[in-house]
Amino acid sequence: MGLKAKLFGKGDSKTAVLDATDNHTCPHTTMTPRWDSVDDIGKHDRATGYRCEGCGQMFTPEEESMLRSGEAERLQASLS
Repeated sequence: MGLKAKLFGKGDSKTAVLDATDNHTCPHTTMTPRWDSVDDIGKHDRATGYRCEGCGQMFTPEEESMLRSGEAERLQASLS
């Protein structure tokens, strides 16, 4: 995945999630939602993306959901 793809969220989402889960330097546990419309702010089902506050990487809602589902395992692995 190129630099522009990483910066602007383009590319294969499965690859991005795999890269994120393989990255042992950031567990991606603090995700902040982002919205495209002011009217949508606060409605988590309308979030258009999520930013990891640990490393700044952006994720789609689908990627965020996948990361959340494996969060406990990633944290336990990072402790061992």
